[in-house]
Amino acid sequence: MEGFEKKRNQDAGIRDSWFATVVDNYRYAALAFAKSGHAEDALKTVERSKGRGLADRYAARLADSSGIITAAESRHLEKLRWQIAAYNQLINEERNNATSKDEKHADKKQILKQSLEKSEQAYRDYRESLQKKYHKYRELSEPKIPTAHEAGKLLPSHTLYLTFMPMEDRILALMLSPDGQVQTVDIAGMPDISQKILTYRVLL
Repeated sequence: MEGFEKKRNQDAGIRDSWFATVVDNYRYAALAFAKSGHAEDALKTVERSKGRGLADRYAARLADSSGIITAAESRHLEKLRWQIAAYNQLINEERNNATSKDEKHADKKQILKQSLEKSEQAYRDYRESLQKKYHKYRELSEPKIPTAHEAGKLLPSHTLYLTFMPMEDRILALMLSPDGQVQTVDIAGMPDISQKILTYRVLL
């Protein structure tokens, strides 16, 4: 898992697509930690197994608006973000308007995808240059998963943090209390649980 984390952090461009191919390793590890009594390691692993793209984006926005970088640098980042958003919108419009046999649409869509990839790479490269230039900016740009003790301090008294991880025919539930203690509950024997959870989410 440390190797996976290192790879994930080294190349932002592959985070979501590549991470989906290895996430089951995290889930099996979390279950093994829970069964062997290492509840804190189980919680950390479950948190690592989640899609963390949203946390990455929030951290990037926090760093960008922190006042650490100059106004000109901030404007350049915003310009790159707008370019990415514009290309995504054009690709979606092209997808909605295209027919399967329309080669002209297919060519245009391919050109737009290439332009999007260039803009995304330019954005990543520019942020990387800013992270090398400003230590605090790098620090704010990298969200970190706290330890159970650190996370517990953020909880109001008389509350619990509850998270869960569906896997095959079971759910691993984890509860964190304000004193940093973690409890795990392995609920097995639940066929098609992942599909049922997806159904409940759609209904909600």
